[in-house]
Amino acid sequence: MGAYVLANSDLEGFLCVGAVVVGGCLGIIIYHIESRSWKNVARFCPSCQTVAPPTAKYQGSDWISFALIVAFFPGWIAYEVWRQSAAKFVCPVCRKAGMIPTTAPVAGIPVARLAFPVMQPSGPGRFRVSGVDRDSRMDCTQYYDADTEQNAKVKAELDGIVVTDVERVG
Repeated sequence: MGAYVLANSDLEGFLCVGAVVVGGCLGIIIYHIESRSWKNVARFCPSCQTVAPPTAKYQGSDWISFALIVAFFPGWIAYEVWRQSAAKFVCPVCRKAGMIPTTAPVAGIPVARLAFPVMQPSGPGRFRVSGVDRDSRMDCTQYYDADTEQNAKVKAELDGIVVTDVERVG
């Protein structure tokens, strides 16, 4: 039986197809890396007033993508490029498109609403309690060592202070 010998034109065709497949894979990988930069950037949703990183909503179907990767690899590459390029960034709460950067000047939205809250540490510490002395009706500020903010408030109330503000200082 005769053996099939690769001709020069067959080898060139094989290398050309291989280059297209490898180039497509590299393109998808680079696109994925570049498109991940939006994940950590908080955006503002005008529909539901949420400030959060958006999520991606892709066109097409994962099942079609799976079928193409099994049956026709170059078709899968083209399909995935289309899906990734047609992706929309949507709000993670209401799933609507149109999220805007938090740095954009938005009429009617207070700047404090666009910032993330800073979480104060919990647990034992020193607290500054401001309020009004019940007997003298004078403004006063006292410092208390307590396990929680609520405990500092209770200690001040037991000392005859009507508490208006409690702040951790240490």
